[in-house]
Amino acid sequence: MKNKFQVVLINPSNGTIPAKYYAPTEHLGLAYLTAVLRENDFPVKIIDAYALNLSYDEIVNSTLSVKPVYIGI
Repeated sequence: MKNKFQVVLINPSNGTIPAKYYAPTEHLGLAYLTAVLRENDFPVKIIDAYALNLSYDEIVNSTLSVKPVYIGI
């Protein structure tokens, strides 16, 4: 039986480009990593701070609310 753990993958916010000047889209690299992890029964949460225009505090709060064992940035 595989060990189960909670993984959070984060695409950090750019912070330098105002949200009105870009079209938020899902981060393809994080989507690929998530697909492989989920295919192998690992629960994963993606926090795409760039697409969601999240502040650093919102990123931290979202991450800590899951209580992950591993965080990928």
